[in-house]
Amino acid sequence: LAGLLTAEKVWQRMLLVYPQSKSVNLLNHLSELLTGSAYSSKGAVLVQLFLQPEQITTVLPQGRDADTRAMATMTLQRVAATEPSLARSLLVEARQRYGLQEEEVVRVEGSIARKFMLERTASERPWIDKALQRQHEPALMELRLRMALWESDWQGVKLWVQKIPDSARSDVRWTYWLARAEEAQGRYPHAKALYRQASYERSFYGFMAADRVGAPIPLNRTPLKSSITVSQAMKKWPAVARVKELLALGERDQARGEWNYLMSQVEYNDKLQLGGVALKSHWYGLAVLSSISAKAWDVLELRLPAPIPSTFSRYAKTRAVETSLLYALARQESALYPYAQSPVGASGLMQLMPSTAEHTARKLGFELAGARQLTDPELNIRLGSAYLKELLDNYGGNRILATAAYNAGPGRVRQWRRQSGGKPFDIWVENIPYRETRNYVQNVMVFNAIYQYRLREPVRFLTEKERKAKY
Repeated sequence: LAGLLTAEKVWQRMLLVYPQSKSVNLLNHLSELLTGSAYSSKGAVLVQLFLQPEQITTVLPQGRDADTRAMATMTLQRVAATEPSLARSLLVEARQRYGLQEEEVVRVEGSIARKFMLERTASERPWIDKALQRQHEPALMELRLRMALWESDWQGVKLWVQKIPDSARSDVRWTYWLARAEEAQGRYPHAKALYRQASYERSFYGFMAADRVGAPIPLNRTPLKSSITVSQAMKKWPAVARVKELLALGERDQARGEWNYLMSQVEYNDKLQLGGVALKSHWYGLAVLSSISAKAWDVLELRLPAPIPSTFSRYAKTRAVETSLLYALARQESALYPYAQSPVGASGLMQLMPSTAEHTARKLGFELAGARQLTDPELNIRLGSAYLKELLDNYGGNRILATAAYNAGPGRVRQWRRQSGGKPFDIWVENIPYRETRNYVQNVMVFNAIYQYRLREPVRFLTEKERKAKY
């Protein structure tokens, strides 16, 4: 080891890498860097623990120093991620053998409880509830609350909402679930008051609360004031001229970088002015970036613009799909940036995977020349709208199920429904196992209602069929 890369720093890196590692390769590499140092044996042990975590008490020598306790704690958490019952058994011996401190035991118990709750292991509920008495992580309380919802344990819902830390309990989601619990227990006046309280927020739970009591959807819109012209903006901020030139040259990533840097240099009102300039220039993705930089969540024209209306409306009509839903999906998928590329290869406004695009194109009677075509908005919307229509038809027009499948795949939605046994829509959405998909469905449904308003259509958050269906 030479320079600043000391053995101690390599060892600390190993401890950082260990909990998230999917492969042993990086750990092996770091362990080799420790050869001949005082940390060599610890590095070798950590690699072995990665390969055989269930053999912790055999692989990890007895000791009570900080490094040994850290290795023991992280290894037990790794076991908990796949075999929570085994982790609980190993914890009993490891606690004594390695002198685990109270906060280390609490961390391991939290990991065990998390896995039990994700698996909805009802038989472990007494142990879970006892372990949670020592936990302070809001996410664990939320998981326990979801478990209560899954079981329609309405008294438990009320109990666990109260146990969520105050900083997290202000979320209107918990007001909504308290209202649902009160309604389920026949306390209708209190339930209605709670729904009313929640119904003022523009969010999935605010919209659901409004739907429950027949209140107007709370759009809470702040109009975008008229902005300066593009010419005025270029004189005031030379970066705008550079952005325009870069876009003309096809240097889109550089243009977005330039825009983001400009956003970081100006005040709130200027961000909104620039967002208006982006809208006038049809730089819709940059308009969205302006709303994000300004945190202008109520300026709906910036946050949810409606680009290329003729294309979106034409394919919506062709597929018999709501234009607002196509916009909502594109806004969630790509923030309306036609050249968006995801780490896994999805492309364009509606973030189509090449395999999905090829499958859909063949159904429409043509072959894709290549994945690069997917950055063409016309083609992307043509294919994305067809795929969405296919999903909607599969689910009887149900937008909740179709959007979940668009994000996570029809196979996973099939699996989740098979496991759910026919839950109400709100409980099913709250318990979608993937946080990404859970947030995705909620966002698309909210965006859809907002786009209905923006397109001057009747605002309909849920259909009667979606509301009453069993999921």
